[in-house]
Amino acid sequence: MLDSLLRQKRIRTHATGMSLMGGREILVLVANPRTVKSLITLASAIARGEGKGAEIAALKIVTVPLQTPLSAAQEYIVRQERGERSILDQAMEHGKTMGVDIQPLLRAAHQVPTGILSVAESRDVGLILLGWWEPPSRCDIETHVAGAVIRGAKCNVAVLRDRGLDQVRSILIAAAEGTHARLGLLLAYAIAASAAAELTVLRVTGPEGDVGGEKQALERLITDILGITDGRVATRVVKDKSVIGGILTEMKRTKYDLLVIGAPRGWTLRDALFGSLPDIIGSQASCSVLMVHRYEPKVSWLRQTLNLNNIFKRACHCEQMP
Repeated sequence: MLDSLLRQKRIRTHATGMSLMGGREILVLVANPRTVKSLITLASAIARGEGKGAEIAALKIVTVPLQTPLSAAQEYIVRQERGERSILDQAMEHGKTMGVDIQPLLRAAHQVPTGILSVAESRDVGLILLGWWEPPSRCDIETHVAGAVIRGAKCNVAVLRDRGLDQVRSILIAAAEGTHARLGLLLAYAIAASAAAELTVLRVTGPEGDVGGEKQALERLITDILGITDGRVATRVVKDKSVIGGILTEMKRTKYDLLVIGAPRGWTLRDALFGSLPDIIGSQASCSVLMVHRYEPKVSWLRQTLNLNNIFKRACHCEQMP
């Protein structure tokens, strides 16, 4: 059953051009021993969803002073700093339990973000997966590790706010239009199918919204993205005066292990790390949160202008929230 679901999804996403990854490799940044297991679990599920050609590499960055040549530093850490490999060994060991091979990468870099991007550009990476700790202040968004990677990566990026993701039995995805949210649904479905988890696709409408009409639109969106509907995908439409309130209320109603949310349409790094909505949800959600950003190589001048208008509207909306 699982193989059939994944095969149907791959056929659909490849036919529409919206695949999980642009390259064959998932690059997982391993920096915190407490999040390694969760990151590798998610990477393994995504890789199985993408097919036999998908590979996983675990990357540990060792920072060195700016005046130190990277070539000399690389030789040194490979030769001497065996302790740096312990987290890579942890990733490889958990990969074995998940039935996947993990390629360990130990790299010297002057800064963590530049090290990640350098490795990603030198390999066929389609998705960078990393952890997210405390949200940055607005003044340091662009120098934050996740922010710098999102800004510079020429591939999709997913960031996990881990709150003890021991196992994935139920997933909530906040459905919306836009390429980031669509990629989020693909990732959520791949993880759910691989882990035999329940997947609920949520749409929040206003207090006067048409629940029946929104539910039909939601089902059409799921069919358009996944190409199939089955018992593994449930839909739910809730009324609330704000999207954030609707998502948080749903998470109080039902216990979920993972929330998947895409960067909103109109997002830029000057707005917030992933946009005001995902940042707030990531801080307040009781479960682990996977935030998704799809790489878009070309953004027109007109679209950038429209994005700025959307940012202003979202900022005003957030200020009005209780």
